Amino acid sequence: MWDGTLAPYFSEFSVDVEVDNIFDTTAMLTYYLQGWSSNENVNPDHHCKILINGIEVSDIYFDGMDYVIGSVSFSSELLKEGKNRITLRSICQPGVDFDSVYVNYYEIAYKRKLVAKNDALLFDISRDGAYRVSGFSSDNIIVVDITDGYNLSEIRGLCNNGEVSIELKKGKRYAAYTENGVFAGKVLRNNPSDLRNPSNEAEFIAISHSDFKNAAETLVERRRQEGLTVLSADVQDVYDEFTFGIVNPSAIRSLVEYGWRNYSGTRLKYLLLIGDASFDRDGDFSGGELSYIPAKYVTTGIIYSASDSWYGDVEGSDFVCEVAVGRLPVKSASKLTGIINKIIGYEEAPIDSWTNRLMFITDKSEIDGTNFQSMVTNDVMRAVPGSAVIDEVRIAVLGKSKAN
Repeated sequence: MWDGTLAPYFSEFSVDVEVDNIFDTTAMLTYYLQGWSSNENVNPDHHCKILINGIEVSDIYFDGMDYVIGSVSFSSELLKEGKNRITLRSICQPGVDFDSVYVNYYEIAYKRKLVAKNDALLFDISRDGAYRVSGFSSDNIIVVDITDGYNLSEIRGLCNNGEVSIELKKGKRYAAYTENGVFAGKVLRNNPSDLRNPSNEAEFIAISHSDFKNAAETLVERRRQEGLTVLSADVQDVYDEFTFGIVNPSAIRSLVEYGWRNYSGTRLKYLLLIGDASFDRDGDFSGGELSYIPAKYVTTGIIYSASDSWYGDVEGSDFVCEVAVGRLPVKSASKLTGIINKIIGYEEAPIDSWTNRLMFITDKSEIDGTNFQSMVTNDVMRAVPGSAVIDEVRIAVLGKSKAN
């Protein structure tokens, strides 16, 4: 999941979970929380509550960048059929200016009636005996003991009116389904790739999601025409060759490091990631917005944050990129085409006065006493050529409305 709060600005984070066919009176919530901020002067510096459908079920204190895994029992009367809202509420401790806590996962365990959903049900039982599993659309019901994944065994029962009556044993795990509800994964054909070949040459690597690979070729080919050696890679091929097909940011980092150290010709200089990133890889909690090219979450002096520059830091741990990294954070091929057209238009535009104009926008100095205005004035602006025209927007002076 990996989302959460930043109190006092965003003090609550909620997710909805579905429950159905509730049975018995007691349920249990298990949670995994991760501190994403730290205050050395306050211990513990995190205080949060967990609520289910608006009712508090847990009050939690912990410190710093630690994590906490816990469980709490509650009355199943707090649950309702259908959607149920779990809310994490952060409360700033005295002396804490801001408090950030993220959720890795929640689990709600409750006794459930043995009723199939979409013609399938995974379940176990609390004691030996005869049971009825209902809710199927036909009488062609199959029940399998799946306790040992290497030794599956079918169990015979009496089927009638979309229900199966069967003898079951405690400590076993079962799957019941019809032909319309088989638990099946997706099999995808692998397209062979050759990213680990040291004879490859690449000054520029472009990694894109398959949805965008065709649209990205316009920019890739332009860079080739400019004289760069470019390697264009599908991110799935990167996973296949560097993390055994598993979606993991380290696959991209491994490719970049391998190319930087081993590819032939001019050493790798540039990495372009084509596709947006999200903490919610499969779009389960973000309304279907997929993570096309993942970002790596790293620890900063203040909080955990997504970082693309991590991909380019391939030597040592000095947070200095040996390979320059950029990203086009698109969610559709049409959006990518529009951005590429803007890039080309910018590169082909005649030099005019606007190309010598810079704008610096600085926020208020709120976090750890950091003075953003001073940082820009004393550090960043000193690197700007004296001929540049500079516009400054200081939110601390103008306020948010005028700054916008």
